[in-house]
Amino acid sequence: MVHDGRLVIIDVPQIVDMVANPRGRSFLERDVRDVGAWFAARGLSERRVGELVEALEFDARLG
Repeated sequence: MVHDGRLVIIDVPQIVDMVANPRGRSFLERDVRDVGAWFAARGLSERRVGELVEALEFDARLG
């Protein structure tokens, strides 16, 4: 979901502390790529999916 121009992830039942969990970064990347694959199958550029992974890792201070 996008709110005020920012991506908001609302999948709370599966929430993981991406910084404290040693596998947090891999979980984030896997989930974004899975969701991105769905959008890519409908016309979104694969490059954009990679950019989203990088942006989210940067925002979470994982990159």
